[in-house]
Amino acid sequence: MSLSCPRDRSALEPQTYEAKIEIDACPTCRGVWLDQGELEAIGARTIEEQKKLDAYLTQATETIRTKILELEQKLQSETADVTAHKARLAAQVEAASASCAREVARLQIERDRLQEICSTFIVERRG
Repeated sequence: MSLSCPRDRSALEPQTYEAKIEIDACPTCRGVWLDQGELEAIGARTIEEQKKLDAYLTQATETIRTKILELEQKLQSETADVTAHKARLAAQVEAASASCAREVARLQIERDRLQEICSTFIVERRG
């Protein structure tokens, strides 16, 4: 015996909700009609599923939080390494710059000495 929709008298079609609860649906008005106890069963399943989802989300949140903390620690460590490396490079550049400045000064003195020797030689040859 087929049930009729209380709204428009169309024949209700049985549909399975979540593989365990059979509900009656009207193809015309798209109304859904539940037998006694079906709403409570759907609600109980929903609460059960919500608890499972809450537990999953809590675990996922903790996993993500742990991963974020690990990444923050790694970033801090790598930032410290980069800062230390930058300081070493700056010291090396400063040392190289000072060495170059000393070499330039030495070469200028050598150039001046050679110019003096050349000038003396030219004067001696003329004279």
